Amino acid sequence: MSFCVWSALFISHSSVTRLPVIYVLGRRKVDIDLLVKQFQNEVPDNATSVLLMCDTAYAHSLDPIYERLRSEGYSQTERHPIPNTTNIVQPNTLAEQPLLPESDPLPETTLLLVAEPQDSTTTLLTYHHRTSQIYTFSPSTSTLVLSSPSTNLALRRRYVAVQKARDAGAVGLVIGTLGKSGYLALISLLRKLCLERGKKPYLLALGKLNPAKVANFSECDVFCMIACPESTVVDSRVLSPLFLCHWIVVDV
Repeated sequence: MSFCVWSALFISHSSVTRLPVIYVLGRRKVDIDLLVKQFQNEVPDNATSVLLMCDTAYAHSLDPIYERLRSEGYSQTERHPIPNTTNIVQPNTLAEQPLLPESDPLPETTLLLVAEPQDSTTTLLTYHHRTSQIYTFSPSTSTLVLSSPSTNLALRRRYVAVQKARDAGAVGLVIGTLGKSGYLALISLLRKLCLERGKKPYLLALGKLNPAKVANFSECDVFCMIACPESTVVDSRVLSPLFLCHWIVVDV
């Protein structure tokens, strides 16, 4: 039997429709003592509601960090579930447990993310989750940083992207997946929303993105990548201002 092996971001865990999948996660080192100490300095109130998330390379440290925070008095700490990494996930199989607690969008919750600040993981979470505060711990530099519009470029880019989406007259819908469940429904929804708001939708298949390909569609003011959530964050100085996440297009 053929199958895909994904070194996958578990926050993007979703069902697949064509090939079986097995998740393979890395095991990078995390200084848990330093992480907890810095978090206590930044968030001294033990009654704070905390949602703990890790990038896949640090997923093995999720439980130890969670237990340590609880032992230090942060009794309102929740951890993001990790997908099954021992069995093959069959097509059209839904996640066994919810990705986030029912209180999403978590307006009174502090998000503690163990990941590198420049990774698309961090950018995705900064774009998507509405929490009171987002702290990012970088294992490579052993620093804890509070994400805000003044310190996080991703938040400022999100604001610019929203304005571009509002002013756009034509939107290019770029197909980036044929295997994720629900991608056809998402295409239909985005086309419908674009037409309802007086925008022209163009359905495009560009393969690997580069500025030359995108330049061939100058009639499109912005583009929307339809793929797994992490792939929708285009990391390019030239292309980033033109590409929007699909939920931004839906919101505006």
